[in-house]
Amino acid sequence: MQQALERLESELATSRGLGCKVLTLIHGYGSSGTGGAIKAAVQRQLHFFEHQGRIKNVIPGERFEGRSGRGRQLLRQYPFLAEHRDLNRANPGITLVIP
Repeated sequence: MQQALERLESELATSRGLGCKVLTLIHGYGSSGTGGAIKAAVQRQLHFFEHQGRIKNVIPGERFEGRSGRGRQLLRQYPFLAEHRDLNRANPGITLVIP
């Protein structure tokens, strides 16, 4: 678990340095069918970073869709996401981060 959180910190720092607009984190969903421990820890950490102002937004894969107001707004801001393979797929194994 700690290794995953350290990797998260590293990837966020790298993405900021490279000027990435959106980062897709693949954390998996866990084998239990209810979500894994790594997914939960990563999302908790991301929401903490969002609260601190270290990242702008967190979009769980389950809510990454273009039909809702939030999704439409995201696609307007980042039109290239219309080509994202997981758009409208409700993929619980990913999380999008706006650094």
